[in-house]
Amino acid sequence: MSKKFSLKGKCFLITQPMIRSFCGSTMVTLELAKYLSSIGARVVVYTNVALPPALASFNDLGIRVISSKDDYSFSLEDFDYVWVHSLTIPRQLLDELKQLRRKMPVFIFLHMSCFDYIPDEHPWIYDLENKLSSLSLYISEETLESNKKYGLPSKVNFFRNPAPLEFRKLTERKIYRTIRRVLIVSNHPPKEILDAREILVNDGVKVDIYGEGRDNYSPLSAEVLKKYDAVITIGKTVQYCIVGSLPVYIYDWFGGPGWLSKSNFGLAKQHNFSGRPFSQKTGEEIAQEILDGYVDALNFHLDNLSKNIDEFKIDFAIGKVMQEVEPMEIKPLENEYIESVKAAVHCAEIRFISSEELGDANKRCDDLTRQIEDYRAQVKELEEYKKKYFEVAGSKRMRILDNILKPHDKMKKFLKRKS
Repeated sequence: MSKKFSLKGKCFLITQPMIRSFCGSTMVTLELAKYLSSIGARVVVYTNVALPPALASFNDLGIRVISSKDDYSFSLEDFDYVWVHSLTIPRQLLDELKQLRRKMPVFIFLHMSCFDYIPDEHPWIYDLENKLSSLSLYISEETLESNKKYGLPSKVNFFRNPAPLEFRKLTERKIYRTIRRVLIVSNHPPKEILDAREILVNDGVKVDIYGEGRDNYSPLSAEVLKKYDAVITIGKTVQYCIVGSLPVYIYDWFGGPGWLSKSNFGLAKQHNFSGRPFSQKTGEEIAQEILDGYVDALNFHLDNLSKNIDEFKIDFAIGKVMQEVEPMEIKPLENEYIESVKAAVHCAEIRFISSEELGDANKRCDDLTRQIEDYRAQVKELEEYKKKYFEVAGSKRMRILDNILKPHDKMKKFLKRKS
Protein backbone atom coordinates (compact mmCIF):
# COMPACT_ATOMS: atom_id res chain seq x y z
CA MET A 1 0.00 0.00 0.00
CA SER A 2 1.37 3.42 -0.93
CA LYS A 3 2.22 5.70 1.96
CA LYS A 4 0.31 8.94 2.22
CA PHE A 5 2.18 12.21 2.22
CA SER A 6 1.57 15.91 1.97
CA LEU A 7 4.19 18.53 1.21
CA LYS A 8 2.03 21.45 2.31
CA GLY A 9 3.99 23.49 4.84
CA LYS A 10 7.17 21.44 4.31
CA CYS A 11 10.37 23.40 3.77
CA PHE A 12 12.76 22.58 0.92
CA LEU A 13 16.30 23.79 0.32
CA ILE A 14 17.21 23.26 -3.34
CA THR A 15 20.88 23.76 -4.17
CA GLN A 16 22.14 24.69 -7.59
CA PRO A 17 25.72 25.58 -8.69
CA MET A 18 24.75 28.51 -10.95
CA ILE A 19 21.64 30.48 -11.85
CA ARG A 20 21.98 32.66 -14.91
CA SER A 21 21.04 31.06 -18.24
CA PHE A 22 17.92 29.03 -19.05
CA CYS A 23 19.54 25.65 -19.52
CA GLY A 24 20.13 22.27 -17.90
CA SER A 25 19.93 22.10 -14.15
CA THR A 26 18.77 25.71 -13.82
CA MET A 27 15.48 24.82 -15.51
CA VAL A 28 15.14 21.69 -13.35
CA THR A 29 15.64 23.88 -10.26
CA LEU A 30 13.17 26.52 -11.47
CA GLU A 31 10.44 24.03 -12.35
CA LEU A 32 10.97 21.99 -9.19
CA ALA A 33 10.77 25.12 -7.01
CA LYS A 34 7.69 26.35 -8.87
CA TYR A 35 5.84 23.05 -8.50
CA LEU A 36 6.68 22.59 -4.82
CA SER A 37 5.55 26.15 -4.11
CA SER A 38 2.30 25.53 -5.98
CA ILE A 39 1.37 22.63 -3.69
CA GLY A 40 2.06 24.58 -0.52
CA ALA A 41 5.70 23.84 0.25
CA ARG A 42 8.14 26.58 1.25
CA VAL A 43 11.22 26.75 -0.97
CA VAL A 44 14.64 28.34 -0.63
CA VAL A 45 17.19 28.07 -3.45
CA TYR A 46 20.91 28.28 -2.70
CA THR A 47 23.50 28.89 -5.45
CA ASN A 48 27.02 30.15 -6.03
CA VAL A 49 26.04 32.57 -8.80
CA ALA A 50 22.68 34.36 -9.06
CA LEU A 51 22.36 36.66 -12.08
CA PRO A 52 19.92 37.70 -14.84
CA PRO A 53 18.25 36.62 -16.96
CA ALA A 54 17.33 33.39 -15.10
CA LEU A 55 17.31 35.02 -11.65
CA ALA A 56 14.38 37.21 -12.74
CA SER A 57 12.23 34.10 -13.32
CA PHE A 58 12.78 32.98 -9.71
CA ASN A 59 12.03 36.47 -8.44
CA ASP A 60 8.83 36.65 -10.50
CA LEU A 61 7.61 33.47 -8.79
CA GLY A 62 8.47 34.81 -5.35
CA ILE A 63 11.09 32.11 -4.79
CA ARG A 64 13.86 33.16 -2.44
CA VAL A 65 17.33 32.75 -3.97
CA ILE A 66 20.43 33.01 -1.79
CA SER A 67 23.95 33.09 -3.21
CA SER A 68 27.18 32.14 -1.48
CA LYS A 69 28.12 35.84 -1.59
CA ASP A 70 25.06 36.85 0.47
CA ASP A 71 24.77 37.16 4.21
CA TYR A 72 22.47 34.32 5.18
CA SER A 73 21.54 32.50 8.33
CA PHE A 74 19.75 29.19 8.24
CA SER A 75 20.15 25.79 9.83
CA LEU A 76 19.62 22.17 8.92
CA GLU A 77 16.72 22.21 11.37
CA ASP A 78 14.96 24.82 9.20
CA PHE A 79 14.41 22.31 6.40
CA ASP A 80 12.48 19.09 5.94
CA TYR A 81 14.23 18.27 2.66
CA VAL A 82 17.56 19.28 1.12
CA TRP A 83 17.52 18.59 -2.63
CA VAL A 84 21.11 18.73 -3.88
CA HIS A 85 22.38 19.42 -7.40
CA SER A 86 26.09 19.06 -8.20
CA LEU A 87 26.98 18.46 -4.53
CA THR A 88 26.35 22.14 -3.85
CA ILE A 89 25.94 22.45 -0.06
CA PRO A 90 26.29 25.67 1.97
CA ARG A 91 29.40 25.52 4.12
CA GLN A 92 27.41 26.79 7.09
CA LEU A 93 25.25 23.66 7.00
CA LEU A 94 28.30 21.41 6.72
CA ASP A 95 29.52 22.65 10.09
CA GLU A 96 26.29 21.42 11.67
CA LEU A 97 26.99 17.87 10.52
CA LYS A 98 29.75 17.61 13.11
CA GLN A 99 27.18 17.20 15.86
CA LEU A 100 24.01 15.20 16.37
CA ARG A 101 21.05 17.45 15.56
CA ARG A 102 17.61 17.37 17.13
CA LYS A 103 16.08 17.36 13.67
CA MET A 104 17.72 16.41 10.39
CA PRO A 105 16.33 16.97 6.90
CA VAL A 106 15.98 14.25 4.29
CA PHE A 107 18.77 14.61 1.71
CA ILE A 108 18.02 13.89 -1.96
CA PHE A 109 20.80 14.06 -4.56
CA LEU A 110 20.16 14.47 -8.29
CA HIS A 111 22.71 13.78 -11.07
CA MET A 112 21.95 15.25 -14.49
CA SER A 113 24.90 14.50 -16.77
CA CYS A 114 27.02 11.54 -17.80
CA PHE A 115 30.04 13.58 -18.96
CA ASP A 116 33.40 13.54 -17.20
CA TYR A 117 34.06 17.08 -18.44
CA ILE A 118 31.21 18.18 -16.13
CA PRO A 119 32.78 16.74 -12.97
CA ASP A 120 30.37 18.44 -10.55
CA GLU A 121 27.61 16.15 -11.85
CA HIS A 122 29.49 13.20 -10.33
CA PRO A 123 30.07 12.50 -6.60
CA TRP A 124 33.23 14.61 -6.56
CA ILE A 125 33.45 14.81 -2.74
CA TYR A 126 34.44 11.40 -1.47
CA ASP A 127 31.72 9.54 0.45
CA LEU A 128 29.61 12.64 1.24
CA GLU A 129 26.60 11.45 -0.72
CA ASN A 130 26.80 7.99 0.84
CA LYS A 131 26.79 9.53 4.31
CA LEU A 132 23.84 11.85 3.69
CA SER A 133 21.66 10.54 0.87
CA SER A 134 18.27 9.05 1.57
CA LEU A 135 17.72 8.76 -2.18
CA SER A 136 20.02 9.44 -5.13
CA LEU A 137 18.33 10.22 -8.43
CA TYR A 138 19.63 10.01 -12.00
CA ILE A 139 18.18 11.63 -15.06
CA SER A 140 18.70 8.55 -17.25
CA GLU A 141 20.22 5.08 -17.43
CA GLU A 142 23.21 6.60 -19.22
CA THR A 143 23.86 8.96 -16.29
CA LEU A 144 23.44 6.17 -13.75
CA GLU A 145 25.89 3.98 -15.65
CA SER A 146 28.49 6.76 -15.80
CA ASN A 147 28.39 7.07 -12.01
CA LYS A 148 28.91 3.38 -11.25
CA LYS A 149 32.69 3.71 -11.30
CA TYR A 150 32.45 6.00 -8.26
CA GLY A 151 30.29 3.54 -6.32
CA LEU A 152 26.54 4.07 -6.13
CA PRO A 153 24.65 5.00 -2.96
CA SER A 154 22.45 2.34 -1.41
CA LYS A 155 19.15 3.69 -2.74
CA VAL A 156 18.90 4.98 -6.32
CA ASN A 157 16.15 5.70 -8.84
CA PHE A 158 15.31 7.90 -11.84
CA PHE A 159 13.97 11.44 -12.08
CA ARG A 160 13.50 11.87 -15.83
CA ASN A 161 13.60 15.65 -16.23
CA PRO A 162 9.80 15.82 -15.85
CA ALA A 163 7.66 18.52 -17.45
CA PRO A 164 5.48 21.05 -15.61
CA LEU A 165 1.77 20.34 -15.70
CA GLU A 166 1.08 23.30 -18.01
CA PHE A 167 2.43 21.30 -20.95
CA ARG A 168 -0.58 18.98 -20.79
CA LYS A 169 -2.45 21.94 -22.29
CA LEU A 170 -0.69 21.24 -25.58
CA THR A 171 -3.15 18.40 -26.13
CA GLU A 172 -5.87 21.07 -26.55
CA ARG A 173 -4.13 22.70 -29.54
CA LYS A 174 -5.62 22.55 -33.02
CA ILE A 175 -4.01 19.60 -34.79
CA TYR A 176 -3.16 19.66 -38.50
CA ARG A 177 -2.34 16.62 -40.61
CA THR A 178 0.11 18.61 -42.72
CA ILE A 179 3.16 20.29 -41.26
CA ARG A 180 2.98 24.09 -41.42
CA ARG A 181 5.01 25.51 -38.53
CA VAL A 182 8.13 24.08 -36.87
CA LEU A 183 10.08 25.36 -33.88
CA ILE A 184 13.81 24.69 -33.37
CA VAL A 185 14.66 24.82 -29.66
CA SER A 186 18.42 24.96 -29.18
CA ASN A 187 21.12 27.09 -27.58
CA HIS A 188 23.58 25.63 -30.10
CA PRO A 189 21.88 24.58 -33.37
CA PRO A 190 24.38 22.71 -35.58
CA LYS A 191 24.93 23.61 -39.22
CA GLU A 192 22.86 20.69 -40.52
CA ILE A 193 19.81 21.92 -38.59
CA LEU A 194 20.24 25.43 -40.01
CA ASP A 195 20.63 23.91 -43.48
CA ALA A 196 17.43 21.91 -42.96
CA ARG A 197 15.65 25.05 -41.84
CA GLU A 198 16.52 26.81 -45.10
CA ILE A 199 15.22 23.87 -47.14
CA LEU A 200 11.97 23.69 -45.15
CA VAL A 201 11.39 27.44 -45.47
CA ASN A 202 11.89 27.19 -49.24
CA ASP A 203 9.29 24.39 -49.20
CA GLY A 204 6.73 26.66 -47.55
CA VAL A 205 7.17 25.61 -43.89
CA LYS A 206 7.56 28.41 -41.33
CA VAL A 207 10.54 27.62 -39.06
CA ASP A 208 11.43 29.64 -35.96
CA ILE A 209 14.40 29.27 -33.59
CA TYR A 210 14.13 29.59 -29.82
CA GLY A 211 17.23 29.73 -27.61
CA GLU A 212 20.20 31.65 -26.28
CA GLY A 213 21.29 34.55 -28.46
CA ARG A 214 17.78 34.89 -29.94
CA ASP A 215 15.31 37.68 -29.30
CA ASN A 216 12.97 35.30 -27.49
CA TYR A 217 15.40 33.90 -24.92
CA SER A 218 13.24 33.00 -21.90
CA PRO A 219 11.76 29.85 -20.33
CA LEU A 220 9.79 27.90 -22.91
CA SER A 221 6.03 27.85 -22.23
CA ALA A 222 3.08 25.79 -23.41
CA GLU A 223 1.61 28.92 -24.98
CA VAL A 224 4.66 29.20 -27.23
CA LEU A 225 4.63 25.52 -28.24
CA LYS A 226 0.89 25.54 -29.00
CA LYS A 227 1.60 27.60 -32.11
CA TYR A 228 3.62 24.82 -33.75
CA ASP A 229 2.94 21.47 -35.40
CA ALA A 230 6.31 20.01 -34.39
CA VAL A 231 9.55 20.76 -32.56
CA ILE A 232 13.20 20.02 -33.40
CA THR A 233 15.18 19.72 -30.17
CA ILE A 234 16.92 17.51 -27.61
CA GLY A 235 16.86 17.07 -23.83
CA LYS A 236 14.28 18.66 -21.59
CA THR A 237 12.08 20.10 -24.33
CA VAL A 238 11.44 16.53 -25.52
CA GLN A 239 9.65 15.82 -22.23
CA TYR A 240 7.48 18.90 -22.81
CA CYS A 241 6.49 17.48 -26.18
CA ILE A 242 5.88 13.97 -24.81
CA VAL A 243 3.53 15.28 -22.12
CA GLY A 244 1.74 17.48 -24.67
CA SER A 245 1.54 14.88 -27.48
CA LEU A 246 3.45 17.27 -29.76
CA PRO A 247 5.57 15.54 -32.45
CA VAL A 248 9.26 15.99 -31.71
CA TYR A 249 12.24 15.49 -34.01
CA ILE A 250 15.29 14.72 -31.86
CA TYR A 251 18.47 16.18 -33.28
CA ASP A 252 21.20 18.61 -32.20
CA TRP A 253 24.98 18.71 -31.78
CA PHE A 254 25.17 15.02 -30.75
CA GLY A 255 23.17 13.93 -33.79
CA GLY A 256 19.88 12.14 -33.16
CA PRO A 257 17.36 9.49 -34.22
CA GLY A 258 15.00 11.93 -35.95
CA TRP A 259 11.28 11.68 -35.23
CA LEU A 260 10.60 10.13 -31.83
CA SER A 261 8.91 6.80 -32.60
CA LYS A 262 8.12 3.40 -31.16
CA SER A 263 11.33 1.95 -32.64
CA ASN A 264 13.73 4.46 -31.04
CA PHE A 265 11.84 5.55 -27.92
CA GLY A 266 13.49 3.12 -25.48
CA LEU A 267 17.07 3.87 -26.51
CA ALA A 268 16.44 7.62 -26.74
CA LYS A 269 14.95 7.59 -23.24
CA GLN A 270 17.98 5.78 -21.80
CA HIS A 271 20.12 8.66 -23.05
CA ASN A 272 17.76 11.42 -21.83
CA PHE A 273 16.64 12.19 -25.40
CA SER A 274 20.02 13.89 -25.94
CA GLY A 275 20.55 12.60 -29.49
CA ARG A 276 23.14 10.08 -28.30
CA PRO A 277 24.05 7.42 -29.40
CA PHE A 278 22.47 7.99 -32.81
CA SER A 279 24.22 9.12 -35.99
CA GLN A 280 24.69 12.48 -37.67
CA LYS A 281 22.54 13.51 -40.64
CA THR A 282 22.80 16.08 -43.40
CA GLY A 283 20.50 19.07 -43.68
CA GLU A 284 18.88 17.51 -46.73
CA GLU A 285 18.19 14.25 -44.88
CA ILE A 286 16.72 16.07 -41.90
CA ALA A 287 14.42 18.24 -44.03
CA GLN A 288 13.19 15.25 -46.04
CA GLU A 289 12.55 13.17 -42.92
CA ILE A 290 10.61 16.02 -41.33
CA LEU A 291 8.39 16.39 -44.39
CA ASP A 292 7.89 12.68 -45.02
CA GLY A 293 7.54 11.47 -41.42
CA TYR A 294 5.32 14.08 -39.81
CA VAL A 295 2.02 12.18 -40.01
CA ASP A 296 3.51 8.98 -38.56
CA ALA A 297 5.14 10.99 -35.77
CA LEU A 298 1.83 12.70 -35.01
CA ASN A 299 0.02 9.36 -34.85
CA PHE A 300 2.67 7.94 -32.51
CA HIS A 301 2.28 10.83 -30.07
CA LEU A 302 -1.51 10.86 -30.18
CA ASP A 303 -2.24 7.12 -30.21
CA ASN A 304 0.62 5.36 -28.45
CA LEU A 305 2.79 7.69 -26.42
CA SER A 306 0.00 9.63 -24.74
CA LYS A 307 -0.95 6.54 -22.71
CA ASN A 308 2.47 6.18 -21.10
CA ILE A 309 3.57 9.62 -20.00
CA ASP A 310 3.22 9.57 -16.21
CA GLU A 311 6.93 9.40 -15.44
CA PHE A 312 7.48 12.57 -17.50
CA LYS A 313 4.94 14.64 -15.51
CA ILE A 314 6.32 16.55 -12.55
CA ASP A 315 3.46 15.75 -10.17
CA PHE A 316 3.85 12.01 -10.76
CA ALA A 317 7.65 12.20 -10.58
CA ILE A 318 7.67 14.11 -7.28
CA GLY A 319 5.02 11.82 -5.88
CA LYS A 320 7.12 8.79 -6.77
CA VAL A 321 10.17 10.31 -5.06
CA MET A 322 8.19 11.04 -1.89
CA GLN A 323 6.79 7.51 -1.87
CA GLU A 324 10.28 6.03 -2.04
CA VAL A 325 12.34 8.35 0.14
CA GLU A 326 12.86 7.43 3.78
CA PRO A 327 14.68 9.51 6.40
CA MET A 328 18.17 8.20 6.99
CA GLU A 329 19.91 8.23 10.33
CA ILE A 330 22.80 10.64 9.85
CA LYS A 331 25.54 10.22 12.39
CA PRO A 332 27.84 13.10 13.37
CA LEU A 333 30.74 13.39 10.92
CA GLU A 334 34.34 13.79 11.99
CA ASN A 335 35.70 17.30 12.25
CA GLU A 336 38.66 16.60 9.93
CA TYR A 337 36.36 15.13 7.27
CA ILE A 338 33.96 18.09 7.38
CA GLU A 339 36.81 20.59 7.19
CA SER A 340 38.16 18.87 4.06
CA VAL A 341 34.65 18.84 2.56
CA LYS A 342 34.26 22.56 3.29
CA ALA A 343 37.58 23.26 1.58
CA ALA A 344 36.44 21.33 -1.50
CA VAL A 345 33.09 23.14 -1.53
CA HIS A 346 34.87 26.48 -1.22
CA CYS A 347 37.05 25.59 -4.22
CA ALA A 348 33.89 24.83 -6.20
CA GLU A 349 32.35 28.16 -5.17
CA ILE A 350 35.44 30.01 -6.36
CA ARG A 351 35.46 28.05 -9.62
CA PHE A 352 31.82 28.88 -10.45
CA ILE A 353 32.12 32.52 -9.41
CA SER A 354 35.39 32.94 -11.33
CA SER A 355 34.03 31.26 -14.44
CA GLU A 356 31.06 33.62 -14.40
CA GLU A 357 33.31 36.64 -13.93
CA LEU A 358 35.52 35.39 -16.76
CA GLY A 359 32.44 34.93 -18.92
CA ASP A 360 31.42 38.52 -18.21
CA ALA A 361 34.93 39.73 -19.05
CA ASN A 362 34.84 37.78 -22.32
CA LYS A 363 31.47 39.29 -23.16
CA ARG A 364 32.79 42.79 -22.49
CA CYS A 365 35.80 42.04 -24.70
CA ASP A 366 33.49 40.82 -27.44
CA ASP A 367 31.36 43.95 -27.12
CA LEU A 368 34.45 46.19 -27.28
CA THR A 369 35.79 44.24 -30.26
CA ARG A 370 32.49 44.80 -32.09
CA GLN A 371 32.65 48.52 -31.27
CA ILE A 372 36.23 48.73 -32.56
CA GLU A 373 35.19 46.98 -35.78
CA ASP A 374 32.29 49.43 -36.15
CA TYR A 375 34.67 52.38 -35.68
CA ARG A 376 37.07 50.89 -38.21
CA ALA A 377 34.25 50.57 -40.69
CA GLN A 378 33.26 54.20 -40.10
CA VAL A 379 36.88 55.38 -40.51
CA LYS A 380 37.14 53.38 -43.73
CA GLU A 381 33.94 54.99 -44.99
CA LEU A 382 35.26 58.47 -44.13
CA GLU A 383 38.53 57.73 -45.90
CA GLU A 384 36.58 56.79 -49.00
CA TYR A 385 34.63 60.07 -48.83
CA LYS A 386 37.89 62.00 -48.30
CA LYS A 387 39.48 60.29 -51.30
CA LYS A 388 36.47 61.12 -53.47
CA TYR A 389 36.53 64.73 -52.25
CA PHE A 390 40.16 65.28 -53.27
CA GLU A 391 39.55 63.53 -56.59
CA VAL A 392 36.70 65.94 -57.30
CA ALA A 393 38.56 68.98 -55.91
CA GLY A 394 41.58 68.35 -58.16
CA SER A 395 39.63 67.48 -61.27
CA LYS A 396 39.63 69.49 -64.53
CA ARG A 397 35.92 70.11 -64.13
CA MET A 398 36.53 71.72 -60.71
CA ARG A 399 39.29 73.98 -62.10
CA ILE A 400 36.97 75.18 -64.92
CA LEU A 401 34.25 75.83 -62.33
CA ASP A 402 36.71 77.82 -60.20
CA ASN A 403 37.60 80.03 -63.21
CA ILE A 404 33.93 80.64 -63.93
CA LEU A 405 33.27 81.65 -60.31
CA LYS A 406 36.32 83.94 -59.89
CA PRO A 407 34.64 87.12 -61.36
CA HIS A 408 31.63 86.43 -59.17
CA ASP A 409 33.82 86.13 -56.04
CA LYS A 410 35.70 89.38 -56.92
CA MET A 411 32.38 91.22 -57.37
CA LYS A 412 31.17 89.99 -53.96
CA LYS A 413 34.32 91.28 -52.28
CA PHE A 414 34.07 94.64 -54.07
CA LEU A 415 30.43 95.15 -53.06
CA LYS A 416 31.24 94.12 -49.49
CA ARG A 417 33.94 96.85 -49.25
CA LYS A 418 31.58 99.47 -50.69
CA SER A 419 28.93 98.65 -48.11
